[in-house]
Amino acid sequence: ARHRAVVSAMADERRRIASHWGVRELPDDDAWLDLHAGAPAGDAARPVPAAGDAERLIRCAVIGSLAPLLSAAEVAGTPAPATRAMTTLADAALGGGMTGAGRRLQAMGIDAASHDEARRIMDGMVRNVRGARDAHGVRNARSER
Repeated sequence: ARHRAVVSAMADERRRIASHWGVRELPDDDAWLDLHAGAPAGDAARPVPAAGDAERLIRCAVIGSLAPLLSAAEVAGTPAPATRAMTTLADAALGGGMTGAGRRLQAMGIDAASHDEARRIMDGMVRNVRGARDAHGVRNARSER
């Protein structure tokens, strides 16, 4: 029950942050747990990873998921205390070096002081990619519909 409370708090934060960026349909807690953690028993259960594998999984989760989420939260002005605490704990447990790493918006070229400015930068990036793709005749499944 305590683990679920932590997962629920972080998932609620993720949903609030995502809604500021126009993402509205994220999975509920049960679906999130099934997708990322598996079931506690039965066919969908996952083994506990070896220590080295667990460290790599945690490091990748912080750098690839929690860091960009916190960056998006900061620009949107949305607090994320559970996610920030989890990131701080993971950083301390794994010897540091993760708080400045990761796919932060600034590292991806979205250096904005406000949510609106960040959205304009992202929209421009999308237009540039689409323009380059169209200029070179590149098609994808979505553009074929």
